[in-house]
Amino acid sequence: TYESVIEKCAAITYSMSAQPVMSFVGGLEFDLLPAPLMEITTEVCWPDRVSAPDLSLIVFTARSAGIVLFTHTIRLHRRFGADTNFTEGNFKDSVERPRNYFGKG
Repeated sequence: TYESVIEKCAAITYSMSAQPVMSFVGGLEFDLLPAPLMEITTEVCWPDRVSAPDLSLIVFTARSAGIVLFTHTIRLHRRFGADTNFTEGNFKDSVERPRNYFGKG
């Protein structure tokens, strides 16, 4: 077992919300659309060692109202040792769509 983390990761999320506004004298507000309306997340991971400048995982996820619309994952198979570049045969990518949640994958 390892006593330290093998990979370090960073995630960046962009989200957008929009609501139609109807104003009354009392200042009531009604939320008609889900929040956030659209959310895009990109996550990257890399080995936690000095001699490894390459990324080992890239994940792109698009959500609307918290429901995943699309996920694209690229995972580097050969993360340690020699020849760990993002070249053909060293990585695997997978795509997930909403159909996968309903057994139609």
